[in-house]
Amino acid sequence: NDDNNLGLNDYNGILPDGVYGSDTRYDFCCRNDPYDESTKWPIELPNAKPFYLIKNSENCQAVAGMEFTEDTVRFSGGSQNGSAPYDPSLPERTTLSLCYYYPIQYGCNNVVTLDSSSPSVTIETPNYPSAYNPNQECNWLIKAPEGSRVNIFFEAFDIDGDELLNHTHVCEDYVEIRKSMLGQPGSRICGEQVRRSWMTEESTTWLKFRSDREVEKTGFRAVITYNTDDDIVPFYNPSTKGASYRGEMAYTQGYRPCKNWLSVKHCDVNPLDPEYFEKGLGDHFFCRNPNNLYRPWCYIDDFCTQDFCDIPNLGVCHDIYNDCSEQIANNSDTCSTVDGLRGCKKSCDYCSLRVEEKETIEAPSVVDPYAFTDSTLKPPYNDGDVIRYQCSFNGSTVFGFDDKMALTDGTWS
Repeated sequence: NDDNNLGLNDYNGILPDGVYGSDTRYDFCCRNDPYDESTKWPIELPNAKPFYLIKNSENCQAVAGMEFTEDTVRFSGGSQNGSAPYDPSLPERTTLSLCYYYPIQYGCNNVVTLDSSSPSVTIETPNYPSAYNPNQECNWLIKAPEGSRVNIFFEAFDIDGDELLNHTHVCEDYVEIRKSMLGQPGSRICGEQVRRSWMTEESTTWLKFRSDREVEKTGFRAVITYNTDDDIVPFYNPSTKGASYRGEMAYTQGYRPCKNWLSVKHCDVNPLDPEYFEKGLGDHFFCRNPNNLYRPWCYIDDFCTQDFCDIPNLGVCHDIYNDCSEQIANNSDTCSTVDGLRGCKKSCDYCSLRVEEKETIEAPSVVDPYAFTDSTLKPPYNDGDVIRYQCSFNGSTVFGFDDKMALTDGTWS
């Protein structure tokens, strides 16, 4: 409405884009609900069409079944009455921050079941290889045999989003991979030059694709397979989750170099902690599992960020960058850099880097004449086997014992 009641700026419904005169008045109806906006749960609204909400805080309110983008209305002057909505330009209050909501399109959800009769399944975004749909969400629940792990390899991947130099992503559209606990947020990826090989920690995983209302790319084509303990046994005993692993893998499944364990003394798991002192940590960079996680891992930065290691090399070796051949031709040192290892693993011939099968394990050497064991284990030993030694003196067992674990390098702990 306009102040002179001439109807010159009288609009109902959707407000068009444009510049409005100084005599334009905006009337807003505000609502205060007893709702805790700090929670992540969306509110339910009986609405299936696009609409705007005016911000009353820094973040847009989550609305069930709706995606949102942020928009603004800027005022160059004029008066105001009553309470004003959230404005990042305080104290001038010259900008209204809006949240534009639009419905998410479903209809592409599926359950993928892998087993011995169907060990591989291929999934694609809608319309692939043409552009995917806007405002769409697709979910795939992937189930493999109990005790196995799911492998996901994106043969093609082009999802709208910007990649940053530190390898994180600003994703307009995204693919989310929930690798362990389905109820927790997973890794979100977008762009074109991304890590395309993923291995989950459980036999069930959830893959989500979400697009917004703007730019649409070609999407992805992914091959889903699974691996079992039999694929891991040549490298370490899966029943120990790699606690017995003493190989020299020094890179993570995300192609990141491991930090030296002595350089992360400020992190929770470190070689100076008595709990982990004798569990394979020390002055080296190699992957270990001293705290019973899913498999061997290491720290990849000074902020104590952990990443798992693919000891058996079960992931698909590939290049992240599209121009690896050109990079290597222009710079002979490309493959010796951290970024070269991560982005050009295949072209740099690093596919089997430090992948080694475990050694034959002989009986432990015990020189203490008072030590004895009641263990029934006999050679050949498997890594992860534990023999308990006790001490006797004058025919009596002395209090105390020492457990020795067979390790993948042929030694005992």
